[in-house]
Amino acid sequence: MTSSTTIYIVRHGETDFNINHITQGHTDSTLTLNGVNQAGVLAKTFKDIKFDVAFASDLSRAYKTAEIILDGKDTLLNTSELLRERSYGKFDGKPSSIFIEENKDILQKLKTLHKLERRKIKFAPDIESDEEIDRLYSITLKCPI
Repeated sequence: MTSSTTIYIVRHGETDFNINHITQGHTDSTLTLNGVNQAGVLAKTFKDIKFDVAFASDLSRAYKTAEIILDGKDTLLNTSELLRERSYGKFDGKPSSIFIEENKDILQKLKTLHKLERRKIKFAPDIESDEEIDRLYSITLKCPI
């Protein structure tokens, strides 16, 4: 007998920071009405699917999206800061244009680097590189199934 597991990965709905072009990272931003509606559309898409367990970041944009999708389902929602997106350090909560302007040289250089070299790039000392994210946030999620 073959057993399989299906995993659904969903991004949070639109936030105030998204529409105002502000870097989110670890800074929280609430869902807009459109973001709530986006999650509602997904809830309808997943209405006939039974989830054994669900995981979301501890930031409200992620867990609120998950709560809307799971509304009316008997599914445990686990939250963890380990599921947050990358930290943008000093750029968190600031206009995206500042990040782009201060890092224009690095962003240009990225276009010429091999994939493995790009993973090591740090935009600032307090911003995680892709390589650090892999190392720091490699986790095993324990499913209470």
